[in-house]
Amino acid sequence: MRNVLLKTMMCAGLTGVLLAGCANDDMYDPNAAAKKYQESWEKNFGNIDPQQTWNTSVIHTADITIGYSGNYTLKIYTADPRNKQTQAYLLGQYDVVGDQSHSLQFDMPSSLTNVYVVLTDQDGGQIVKSTSVINKKVNVVFGTDDSTTRTIHNSGGVVYISTGYGVRYGEEDYQAPLHILPESVNNTKKVTENFLYKSIGKLFYIRPIYYKSNDWVTLGIYYYDENNKITEKAIWTRDEWSNGCWWSSNTDQLDRTAIDTDQLIAQGAAILWCQSIKVEIPYGMSFGFYIQNGNDKFYSEKKFNETYQGEKQCHVATFDYQGKRYLTFEDQTNVNGNSDMDLNDLVCLIGEDMYNSGTPDIIEKDDIEDTDMKYLIACEDLGGSDDFDFNDIVLAINHVSGRKTASVELLAAGGTLVTKIMYNNTTIFEEIHEAFGVPINTMVNTDGKNIPPVKGKDIEISDDFSITTHASKFKIIVTKAGNNSVEISVPDKNGVTPQAFVIADPNWKWPNERQNITEKYPNFTEWVNNHTKDDWYNAQWK
Repeated sequence: MRNVLLKTMMCAGLTGVLLAGCANDDMYDPNAAAKKYQESWEKNFGNIDPQQTWNTSVIHTADITIGYSGNYTLKIYTADPRNKQTQAYLLGQYDVVGDQSHSLQFDMPSSLTNVYVVLTDQDGGQIVKSTSVINKKVNVVFGTDDSTTRTIHNSGGVVYISTGYGVRYGEEDYQAPLHILPESVNNTKKVTENFLYKSIGKLFYIRPIYYKSNDWVTLGIYYYDENNKITEKAIWTRDEWSNGCWWSSNTDQLDRTAIDTDQLIAQGAAILWCQSIKVEIPYGMSFGFYIQNGNDKFYSEKKFNETYQGEKQCHVATFDYQGKRYLTFEDQTNVNGNSDMDLNDLVCLIGEDMYNSGTPDIIEKDDIEDTDMKYLIACEDLGGSDDFDFNDIVLAINHVSGRKTASVELLAAGGTLVTKIMYNNTTIFEEIHEAFGVPINTMVNTDGKNIPPVKGKDIEISDDFSITTHASKFKIIVTKAGNNSVEISVPDKNGVTPQAFVIADPNWKWPNERQNITEKYPNFTEWVNNHTKDDWYNAQWK
């Protein structure tokens, strides 16, 4: 019996040793967990592109030339910040000086192919330009970058208005802008409607191509001198002798009797003809337009117009469509809300049309509301062969290139381990669950408890900070069993197996709890294998 008991104890002890050895591989191989994670990664996603950065943001250069004098703020956006139907994110903001060229670095989503650049003067006027991204660069010129290309050299702020040339065109030409501003529809807030123009030092032409009004109106221009004094000039009058737009039959007989362009169409007219107006304004001068109907006069700057329900009314609009710039007018007062505000009672083409002419810049006068860009960091905290849901910690880095600070928001906590967030040596969140106000064993915003994002304090950043190159400095410190801590960050080397990566989309939806990322984003594997497949996350700008 004693021998049996001894043998039993020896077997049990040996089994315990064997089990302990199996349970503590890390004691003999500290890299076992990493190896296991890499093996599981390759099984799930395949081989990693050696050039993979694990970051869907990139650094680009904006080469900006400002041909106007003065001090300005320059901003770069993901989309048109004037369009209320789409969300534009602010990528970069800089203080710049006019009459100079600037080369500016900024972060942007790698899948974005077009940006909007806005130059704001000290009075709040904004010039907005759209530009393509080519070879990691954007090039924008405000005004003219070479004085030798300017064709207007008059001094003393003299503005010249003269008769231009006659133009023939067809029904499709004047119908084009009516696709944007249809008849008898309130078209306010669709296009730019509170504005001035700014001369680029080249003459331009105005062509009245459509009118829909029973009134004989006058088109005028007004401009600001160096002392901000306004001068007005009437430049075109629609009356019974010279209504500005005539419809001609095939025999070229001018018809001066029609009330409006639609009536001319109804009469079976074939060819539209109008007399253009030639305008010469000194370089850099700001100017606007007005339309006068009897004693009522309405301006392109709304501050001069009547008020209805507490809001200054729009009577002049401008917009670009199919490669042409239009200037349009509403000729009826809206003081009692009776006008249809369709903004097409008079429609003109404005801009270049002949050699040495050029289209003036538009100065927007309505404020643009900024929404700062956010770059998300998604993290796996265990680094084992678990679920690859990348929601254990999700952070948003709020950063606009050109600024001296950034901030971090907590978006989700799908892990249940003690976790600290740091940037360099600065602690941002001592413990993420505590910041959310929940126990450590509670998952947040991963199909469990829903809590609004929590913003941390602002952090000072270096002049060369970029989310593209500095993402690895955001440290996620996870405390595991036995009080052992591991530090996780976006890799600072290409082609390594990641536990965290950057998604350059503020609206990215991370996977649910225990949902493999490929279930939500099937193209993730393509990005793993080929770093150029950077649209895997269904970016809003693709």
